[in-house]
Amino acid sequence: MDKLQKIGLTALAGVLATASAQAAEMSVSGGASINFATDDKTEETGNKLTMGDSLTFSASGETDGGIAWKYAQDIDGATVQDDASLTLGIPGFGTFGIFVSEGGISSKYGWSPAVYAPGTDYGTVGNSSAAHDTGPSVAAMTYGDDIGGFNNFQYHTPAGILPFGASVKVAYAPNTGADANASSNAAGTLPSKEDGTSATQYQISAAPVDGLSVTASYFKKNDQSTLYKYTYEAGGYGAKYAMGPVTLGYGQFYVQPAV
Repeated sequence: MDKLQKIGLTALAGVLATASAQAAEMSVSGGASINFATDDKTEETGNKLTMGDSLTFSASGETDGGIAWKYAQDIDGATVQDDASLTLGIPGFGTFGIFVSEGGISSKYGWSPAVYAPGTDYGTVGNSSAAHDTGPSVAAMTYGDDIGGFNNFQYHTPAGILPFGASVKVAYAPNTGADANASSNAAGTLPSKEDGTSATQYQISAAPVDGLSVTASYFKKNDQSTLYKYTYEAGGYGAKYAMGPVTLGYGQFYVQPAV
């Protein structure tokens, strides 16, 4: 861990240690959903009728120093605690956050005006995860990795400090292994050098005129093996413009697998 990361974590720990927070009650949100769909994919799998459920336990409050905090924990599937987040909004300084398998800031769908889900295609073979890593056995489409797939730290600039309604988000995952919500003494998963041992991601978004929103992001895995000519990168941009009942969107997204 470099000096900048140590300074940032030390400052965050100092804020947590010196500020007293008001007690807040937990609230629960979520529910069940039933979907029926038929398309090329469901014709192959036969799973046209599905039911899903997800619950989110959340709490929020404010310290004596005016720091707004939010906490959330998701439970879904077989009562699995998976996604979690804790954010601190410091007046004039922005938002600091810790995310567990959460907090994705990719701009890959920044163009989409869809209400239910963005229009997309898995490609002719495979699925979205078939060609992420080195040496894929088949040619297949991939969406590209996002920092929300790892445990990560984030910083978001405060609202209104940049022109054109712009905001910047910076994220760092110190480990790209699948450690999920494991406790500190639980056995984790060490990432391979092919996949990089850490990852960083950046996002910038803006609303320069009424109805127009633009966003761009860049993701990179760090410390990959020197045997690879190209390290894993993913990034792109998107824009959409809403005028009355009509919304138009356009975007491009690129993925460079490790080679």
